[in-house]
Amino acid sequence: MGFTLDTEYSLWFALICLAVAFLYAFLFYRNDDKFKDISSWKIRLMFLLRFSAVFLISFFLLSPLIKTNNKFIEKPLIILAQDNSESILHSKDSSFYKTEYRIGFEKLKNELAQKYDVVSIGFGATISDSIDFSFTDKRTNYSALFSEIESRYSNRNIGALVIASDGLYNEGVNPQYSTNNINYPLYILALGDTSSQRDIMIKEVMYNNIAFLGNKFPLQIVVHARELKNTETNVHVYDSNHELFSKKINFKSDDAFEKISLELEAEKIGLQHYYIKVDADKQETNLVNNKREIVIDVIDNRQKVLVLFNSPHPDIGAIKNALSVNLNLETEIYSLSKFDKNISDYNLIILHQIPSLTNAATTILSDILAKKIPVLFVLGGQSSFAALNNLKTGFSIGQVKTNFDESQAYVDDKFTYFDIDSDLKEFIEKASPLLAPYGDYKFSNTSSVLCKQKVKGVQTEKPLILFDSYMNNKIGFILGEGIWRWEIFSYKEYNTHELFNRLINKMAQYLALKINKNNFQLTVKKIFSENEAVIFEAEIYNESFELNNSEEIGIDIFSSDSIKYSYNFNKTTNAYRLNIGNFPAGDYSYVARTKISEKPVTAKGKFSIVPLNIEAENTVANHKILNDLAKNNMGDIFSVNEFDKLKNRILSDENIVSIEYNEKQLQDFINLKLFFFLVLALLSIEWFLRKCFGSY
Repeated sequence: MGFTLDTEYSLWFALICLAVAFLYAFLFYRNDDKFKDISSWKIRLMFLLRFSAVFLISFFLLSPLIKTNNKFIEKPLIILAQDNSESILHSKDSSFYKTEYRIGFEKLKNELAQKYDVVSIGFGATISDSIDFSFTDKRTNYSALFSEIESRYSNRNIGALVIASDGLYNEGVNPQYSTNNINYPLYILALGDTSSQRDIMIKEVMYNNIAFLGNKFPLQIVVHARELKNTETNVHVYDSNHELFSKKINFKSDDAFEKISLELEAEKIGLQHYYIKVDADKQETNLVNNKREIVIDVIDNRQKVLVLFNSPHPDIGAIKNALSVNLNLETEIYSLSKFDKNISDYNLIILHQIPSLTNAATTILSDILAKKIPVLFVLGGQSSFAALNNLKTGFSIGQVKTNFDESQAYVDDKFTYFDIDSDLKEFIEKASPLLAPYGDYKFSNTSSVLCKQKVKGVQTEKPLILFDSYMNNKIGFILGEGIWRWEIFSYKEYNTHELFNRLINKMAQYLALKINKNNFQLTVKKIFSENEAVIFEAEIYNESFELNNSEEIGIDIFSSDSIKYSYNFNKTTNAYRLNIGNFPAGDYSYVARTKISEKPVTAKGKFSIVPLNIEAENTVANHKILNDLAKNNMGDIFSVNEFDKLKNRILSDENIVSIEYNEKQLQDFINLKLFFFLVLALLSIEWFLRKCFGSY
């Protein structure tokens, strides 16, 4: 290490500093009568101390810098990356990888460490800083490995990368497309078995995570068989107690795929487990991939819709047809005169021309409004506008005489209650006109107009479809009859009823949707895979329904065998979040607790962790992709027992050498503590000597 001295000004100014220091010290001690009786060498010593201190202080004014030049030697870095996924142990040599292989790998590491810097990385579903040879990761991701190496060691002197793996990956991109930034040799230790064994596996199960109570839901199973030509097996599906399905399948080749489609009935509410099993062949060694567990959340979330009509009309059939395509809605249609059910059983009521000129329906209308059941009024020639006005819902029509206009619709761009895309907007504005009552329309300023009337090509401000809220209850109005023409127009113009159905269902779903007014709201998925982090999110609202996160939230999670896990939520800007990481497969329940206005509140629920066996789906090692990786990146491939060959190859590589480099640093002279204490010492010693010699 060498250093030089430099300043922001010319070093010639240092001569001025010397002159100033000399002159100051000389004048200070020239004619001091206090030192007449002491020897001259003592005066010269004090002079020298004062001169040195003043010179250093004045020299600091030149902003001196110290330039240091440090020489470093960086040894080559050898990176050892071990595949820690489950597929390694699915070969016939599984015990070998737990014992002999581990010893050989550790020996290789230690021998390389005598000459190089060596780091170990475990990879699979995640990246770890150490290798434990547990082989428990549920997935294999090469691209994450290469990204991590690039992030950590891009500025290091990497001599070589050694990857020990079976070449199987099931997450991320093809590893051959992830090595563009590699400029060092890549060596491979090829693990696993490349021979094709007799194996039957459940390759894929396709299903929906949610099913509705009482409905049938589809299930599709793909079975893959290797080296089992002209054999047969049975596929079974069970719930927790019974066999629900069984089918015999035949394999016609040594690489056969069979697809089984079936339907099961959702009979119970909640998280339901289903188990799929394929009978194993007698000579089959890998039985892990012969079974699969899935979890389906069976819910009873269908909204019940009641359509009441005054008299038969084509509008009623059109509305019924549109609602029937929505599996989340259960629609019932009754004539007002024949309806005798409990009005409280419904989530939405559509009233076609009710109240009417012949039936004011006062009792049922009062019941609907009192129980805050969302309602959609469809008006027409049979409607009693006087009776409707008497309901005082915030909307009224004043008529001098009963007249109707043929009114086309045009969409109000300010409408935001639900999305109206460009296709739906085009359909509404091109659809046939409705027969809308002529009169003086009055509606509250809280109303939201979906579309307005266009009469004889002139856009008016009169609403045609609007929504409002009456006593915290949703209300909608279709202010005209003839909506059945829109259904016909949809099919005639677009060859499908989809646009008409979409519009009616958006209106129905908006009205029927219940707003969650709970002050403590907790959100979490109900189904997780085994390698997926479980994340909770929560919000607390005060009495004014404003977000507030001043309180703490605690949660207790219970496994099916009553093991308890307790956590506290982390606060975000105005809400809460909790990531509890990965949990073992199984069913869990939870209870979250907090306080709102000093009152304790809770939120309860359940979730399920589904086992993940993706590493067992393919057990034949892919050494071809490993060989391509090595050859394309200046390396080579070695078998699992060739530790010494791999070591000698690295040691003999003349390109793996240490790097020498210089590092220059600049440091302000005044920041050096040594010189501060030096000046302090000079002045202190001078003061002490003057004290002793009688000056002070």
